[in-house]
Amino acid sequence: MNTNFYKLNYLFNHITLKNYGVFNAIRMFAILALLSVITKSYGQAPTLSYNSTNRLLLNEAISISPSAANVGTRAYGALTDVAGAIPQGTIRPAIDTAGNMFIKNGANLLKYPADGGSPIAITLVAPYRTPNALQCDNAGNLYMVNATTVYKIPAGSTTPVTIKANHGISGPSDVVADSKGNVYVVSYYRTTIAKFTPEGVESSLALEQSGLTCITIDASDVLYAAKGYLTSDMYRVPTDGTAASVLTQAIVPNTLTIDPSGYLYIVSDYGKVYRLKTDGTDKQTILTASGVRGVAVDKAGAMFVTYNDQTVLKKTLPTGGYYLNKRLPAGLAFSNITGIISGTPTQKSSLTSYRVTAYNGTESVTAALNLAVVSPNTNLSDLTISPGSLSPAFSADSINYKAEVYVDVTSVELRPSVSDPVNVITYNGETYAPGAAITVAVAPGDNIVPITVTSEGGATKTYTVTIHKRVTPFSFVTGTAITPISPSVTNAAERGYGTLTDFDSAVPQGIKRPAVDTAGNIYLIDAGSNTRILKYPAGSSNRETITLESSYYAPIALYAKGGDLYVLTNSLIYKIPAGTTTPVMVKENHGVRTPGDLTVDSKGNVYVVSYYLNTVTKFTPGGVASSIGPELTNLTTITIDALDNLYVAKGYTTSDLVRIPTDGTASSVVTEAIVPNTLTIDPSGYLYIVSDYGYIYRLKTNGTDKQTILTISGVRAMAVDNAGAMYITYNNQTAFKKTLPTGGYYLSKQLPAGLAFSNTTGVISGTPVRAKSTENYRITGYNGLQSSSSTIGIGVVTYDADLSALALDRSTLNPAFNRDTLNYTAAFDTTVVSVVPTLFNAASTVKVNNVAVVSGEASEPIALVTGSNVITIEVTALNGAVKTYTVTIVRPKNVQTITFNQFEPVFYGDADFDAGATASSDLPVTYTSDDTTVATVVDGIINIVAAGKTNITATQAGDADNEAASAVQELIVQPKPITVAIDTGLRKMLGEVDPVFTYTADSALIGSDTFTGTLKRDSGENAGIYVIGQGSLALSDNYAITLQPGTFTIEKGTINVYADNKTKKYGEVNPVLTYRLVPSVGSGPILLTSEPVLSTDADTYTDAGEYEIRVTGGASDNYNLLYNNGTLTIEPLSAVAQLDA
Repeated sequence: MNTNFYKLNYLFNHITLKNYGVFNAIRMFAILALLSVITKSYGQAPTLSYNSTNRLLLNEAISISPSAANVGTRAYGALTDVAGAIPQGTIRPAIDTAGNMFIKNGANLLKYPADGGSPIAITLVAPYRTPNALQCDNAGNLYMVNATTVYKIPAGSTTPVTIKANHGISGPSDVVADSKGNVYVVSYYRTTIAKFTPEGVESSLALEQSGLTCITIDASDVLYAAKGYLTSDMYRVPTDGTAASVLTQAIVPNTLTIDPSGYLYIVSDYGKVYRLKTDGTDKQTILTASGVRGVAVDKAGAMFVTYNDQTVLKKTLPTGGYYLNKRLPAGLAFSNITGIISGTPTQKSSLTSYRVTAYNGTESVTAALNLAVVSPNTNLSDLTISPGSLSPAFSADSINYKAEVYVDVTSVELRPSVSDPVNVITYNGETYAPGAAITVAVAPGDNIVPITVTSEGGATKTYTVTIHKRVTPFSFVTGTAITPISPSVTNAAERGYGTLTDFDSAVPQGIKRPAVDTAGNIYLIDAGSNTRILKYPAGSSNRETITLESSYYAPIALYAKGGDLYVLTNSLIYKIPAGTTTPVMVKENHGVRTPGDLTVDSKGNVYVVSYYLNTVTKFTPGGVASSIGPELTNLTTITIDALDNLYVAKGYTTSDLVRIPTDGTASSVVTEAIVPNTLTIDPSGYLYIVSDYGYIYRLKTNGTDKQTILTISGVRAMAVDNAGAMYITYNNQTAFKKTLPTGGYYLSKQLPAGLAFSNTTGVISGTPVRAKSTENYRITGYNGLQSSSSTIGIGVVTYDADLSALALDRSTLNPAFNRDTLNYTAAFDTTVVSVVPTLFNAASTVKVNNVAVVSGEASEPIALVTGSNVITIEVTALNGAVKTYTVTIVRPKNVQTITFNQFEPVFYGDADFDAGATASSDLPVTYTSDDTTVATVVDGIINIVAAGKTNITATQAGDADNEAASAVQELIVQPKPITVAIDTGLRKMLGEVDPVFTYTADSALIGSDTFTGTLKRDSGENAGIYVIGQGSLALSDNYAITLQPGTFTIEKGTINVYADNKTKKYGEVNPVLTYRLVPSVGSGPILLTSEPVLSTDADTYTDAGEYEIRVTGGASDNYNLLYNNGTLTIEPLSAVAQLDA
């Protein structure tokens, strides 16, 4: 304030010296006014406060503003010396989070305490002497590198710790460490940044830049590196492996540092100190100081400066702005202009105390705030229940689950695990460690268990498990071992039987094995009559009679299955349904020779043995016969267990007891060397062997626990009812006897297949293998003559998401269907198909292409496209388990045909015409010509180019539904016929040059076509008529010339026949008369065919005078003769001559 006041006072003194009188009052007023402003700006201390505790949510944007007043504009004051000399050229200072500053001092260190005390010398010993660079991390550790070693001095210590000995880096120039303790070193002589883990393992970061000399790091573990003493780009290098980038360009750095507020400082080789945000914005020159070497900023914003050419450490304090004492969590930024904290935190951070110092001139204020970055994640990472299982399967996003436990379960354990280990798990007001068991007592019915997860930030999420405890009935799942069901019982005696008593003392002797149905009714064959079956209603010894019609007489063996009674005779198999006395035929004329015994499986198939057959004969409910099992001769007795395993033996002789599974698997020997009369299995699932030697053995169906339970001479057969009572018939007695248990447990009917009952302990155990609807089972326990019964409901469901059959309404599957094979193929050319899936378990559901289908019935027709069609058959079991079968049907493309008619005759010069081919698919047809010099095809139009032959190919390329197709027709282009007529009247005069022979064509030539050559006549120059031929007259091969005959006439010339004039004397013989020929028209050979005839009337003594010489006759082929008579002059004789005469 004082400095500004003096400046202002000087200004007004200067003004008033010139204008003292005028400005005096103004001067005083202005001084007072500006003093008021200056006082407000620089005289008042700033105020600052923040919300004291701030819990920030990870990855959620925030903004925290201070409540502040009188904070000056961001700036720094004048540089002042810090007490004590330092070596000239000291490298960049390092300041830890406590505010202690470290400076290299030759081979050692100087520590300037945060409280402002005198520097403390830290002596370094080999190999830690002479550090090349030092920087502090955000935890207060001091990291250094020298020519050989990378090391640190932990916060609060003065003892170095080696990170990497003998680092092998030539001329290391700077060092920095990230939040994980990894150390990074740069060197002018290295092209990458060296990285050392806290254990000293070395690697390189992907920044190929040589000459790097300075480096620093921000709170997000992003490195900033540059080349020192050169014009250099500033590189931003994430340590997570993402790409490096250029932050700012064209700087000449000495050193880099980042202050606690997160601002980046560049100390330039040109004596400038720049400050900018780490995103490259807000770049300012905050200090210009010649020879500056390095800077560091402490937790209150004070800047410390070292020089290349000075031995002094200088300091400057802010005069305005806001300054943070330590770096914020990654992702957050601090503005030293506004004091606002903003950004999106990307890493968790525990609750940490921060101090912000605000300045106004020389005044400052510090405010504290606490920050924590907490996860909003309230998810469980896993949740298990024991016993039982969750439905649906656990997913962090699903909060509602169900589980089911059986009646014997009194409590369950739930074990929740959390995604974030700091989250809190609570149930019923109690807190549980992650993974710890929450024990919940379960009562019959629904038990609601809410488990709440609370995040660091206070957010909650509740997962609810509804545990249903079944009271009755029990529901078991095929393939899953049940928790054994034990009775709650007291005073039960050990397993045993009492004495035999007469049940009916007057039955026919030799009665065969009794049959007991599930209701407890007992049936016997009346050995004294082949027309009756004896029935003892449950709990009664009063005999009833079932009288058989004659066609059903003479029963040989009985077997009760459920409530139905099956009867075997020598020729028939029939049954008497429960509650009736009317037989229903199963197989008429069964064809088994002397049958001995029968039994029935769970599917209603009947099995018969005979002493005279060497296999077991099987009859389906429809009466179809087949053989089953190995070859075993002389079989006389048979029974069956709940798993549909047959047990057979030879009667009346030493025999093995053989198990024959009805599913086709291998047979095996259960027990050896018995001499059986009959076999039976009781409702508890125990196997009884009645021996021909008077013993009754009881054993488990696996051959174990074999006991002799009765020794009775002459025993024939036995059966056990639904309370464990045993009924016995004899070979030699008329009594039908009974014995009751005196101890042990007995079941009213056989359990579902795969479950076992112990009549020693009453425990039900095992693994059910076949679904069965819920039924009530009565268990009776004995102690001497006392007994007690309890009923339990048991059902078995299958969670098999299987099919038992899969078919198509046409074609077959490849491979053949197997319930464990999921993928099939088929191929056919129809446009629709229906799928017929049959469920293995009728309680499951099935969908075909996501449309529900009834098991065993065809789906709605499914349209097939050409090519591959994938049909899904999805089976869902009762528990939601899903199994998907796929059928890939390849529908071949349609075979299309091209109709392409033979071409009509065409000639060169004919007009373009449509090729005329069509495809059966109605798709467009394209064409090609084998010889485009004969014809071309454009857009289906044929253009004739020349005479000749070419194949025209019509092609349809096909599409998604159609195969490609083509057809070929030969196109013959005939030459264009041209008739050439020789012009008439062609002639010349004998001896003239022939004229040009002209002609006329009967049609025009095509285009620019022209004739070549000339006509030619027959040779000769005589007068007459000559034939004119074609000569060299020609057209191209595209034409066929027909020449109409023509003639040329050489007309005869005219020749004068002159009779030569003759003279003679009178009395002389006439001279030879001669003529001469003189052509007058034409020229050429005269070729007289006859000579002209000369004559005259004068003779020798014709008087003197002139007489006509006549010319007549004669002929010439070339000329017409024109006669010219001559004159014969007869001269008279002279006088002398006359005298002489």
